[in-house]
Amino acid sequence: MLYESSFVAERYAAVGEHLEAHCDAIGGDLDATVAGIVLAGAGHSAARLFADQRALEGHRAAARELLADAAAVLTPTTTWHPTLAEVAADPVGANSRMGRFTNYANLLDMAALALPAGRVAGTGAPGHFGAMLTGHAFSDDRLLGIAHAIRAEPRWGLGAPHASGGGGRGGRVRDRRPPRGPAAAPSVGLAGCRAGASHVNRSRLPDVRSEHGSS
Repeated sequence: MLYESSFVAERYAAVGEHLEAHCDAIGGDLDATVAGIVLAGAGHSAARLFADQRALEGHRAAARELLADAAAVLTPTTTWHPTLAEVAADPVGANSRMGRFTNYANLLDMAALALPAGRVAGTGAPGHFGAMLTGHAFSDDRLLGIAHAIRAEPRWGLGAPHASGGGGRGGRVRDRRPPRGPAAAPSVGLAGCRAGASHVNRSRLPDVRSEHGSS
């Protein structure tokens, strides 16, 4: 839904006329892939927009129900580390794959926080690896508390967390205590932080990126 649904009409409304007025710059100063996505927004109908809005609300409701008892979802920030050539060969596909566990955060109205999680091994060119905590809207302080609890565990060796706007499998980090307000920053020990693919039933997760044929 991020790249191919009627929601891209909002991007067209913002900068579409500018792109059309400077179409000679597309492929030069204006990135051709981004311009193509934005300009495609002009072709969507109001009926399609309302249908996509209903679909997205359904995804949001399903996500709230699925994660009702979870303090956060713990995932990698990305699923792979492509080369420039791989991105150039398939810009939208490469970015969709990299954003597997980040793209949905804004669509589902969720909060997210990223923190360093070591280095990537076995790629021939080891690089930094990031973990991400995603939670309910306005749960930023709770996510920060969990991130600091993870950071404080010496054997994990992670760096300081930082806020992120929001891909691999991940696990839900459960908080069995009563929910707190959005400004609360709970002290979450590692005993309450469970990570692993076994804690996620992916068949129940709404794939907001594959609806209507989008990626």
